[in-house]
Amino acid sequence: LKMMNSNLQQYKQKPWSSPLRRHLYSRATAHNIEAQLVNKYCLSIDQLMELRGKACANAILKFYPPVHAMSNYKRVMVVCGPDNNGGNGLVCARHLKSLNYVPLIIYAAKPKTAIMKRLLSQARKFQIPIFETTDEIDWSHVDLIIDAVQGLHSNPPVKKPYKQIVALIIGFVSIPVVSIDVPSGWHADEGPIGPDAVQPTCLISLTVPKKCAEKFLAGRFVPKTLDKQYALHIPPYFKDHDYEPTRKDSVPDVLAVHCVIHRQHLVAKHLTEHLHCSLGYVIAAINKIRSILLNDRLFSQFYEQNDEIFSHLLKHTEVRWLSKGVCLSRYYERFETILEFF
Repeated sequence: LKMMNSNLQQYKQKPWSSPLRRHLYSRATAHNIEAQLVNKYCLSIDQLMELRGKACANAILKFYPPVHAMSNYKRVMVVCGPDNNGGNGLVCARHLKSLNYVPLIIYAAKPKTAIMKRLLSQARKFQIPIFETTDEIDWSHVDLIIDAVQGLHSNPPVKKPYKQIVALIIGFVSIPVVSIDVPSGWHADEGPIGPDAVQPTCLISLTVPKKCAEKFLAGRFVPKTLDKQYALHIPPYFKDHDYEPTRKDSVPDVLAVHCVIHRQHLVAKHLTEHLHCSLGYVIAAINKIRSILLNDRLFSQFYEQNDEIFSHLLKHTEVRWLSKGVCLSRYYERFETILEFF
């Protein structure tokens, strides 16, 4: 604890002094950069969608692998809106298919542009199921949700026919959600607006970073002249990836991230490999319980009947990494009762 407090004071005094330091950009600035990419640098909309969608798929592969020792994310539901961010989602789904995922697509609107019609046709050629409603979807078999409904230029709240779909996503607390660029129900400048806003597990920012708690800057398609003009500080090529995880690793035993929602630097101590593996099993166990509707209801009632400390277990198993140790201790204190749900 002393070491963590010392490191936290270090970040408060000199926050984000590493080369990974990031700025946040307004919607107007992001729009101007994208306009220049198209008009001045001759990148077409479908080229940008292809680059962005592929970068998103690669980031998902890194952090939500389809097959893993602790948890699998093989079946991915990609919810695509009618605008450009929906196109990013369609491209992402196609690349996920090539990366051994089993993607499914929800596209509830009618395609209005030739680009969207082509992307939908490509998805069908890749034998990706496309749903217009959620009526026939078995959500108990969905491991990961990709939110590509709204984007940079969208204004909350989410409108029909996606309003009910987004409400459904918000209700699935046991399924991690990755939002592309701007989470549904968020304003690019102001953040989440109202209760009907998706709170993603991960946010992938496109072109330049916007509001989020943890982000991956995806897509290396910004020319050096734009980088210099807007002082974007695009980092050097990150190994073999076209995304950059914005984490600070200069202190080996500490993981730090800047939360723009709470406007503070959050620091957590790394767990040992053994405890990290145990945490994976805890998360998998809770997710398995909550994937069955009856057990989910009984499990929630069980924790509501206990004191406030233990009622937080459900929240902490939604991979809130700041409370890894707390999650483990609470789980083991209720281990015998939890076994009754299996």
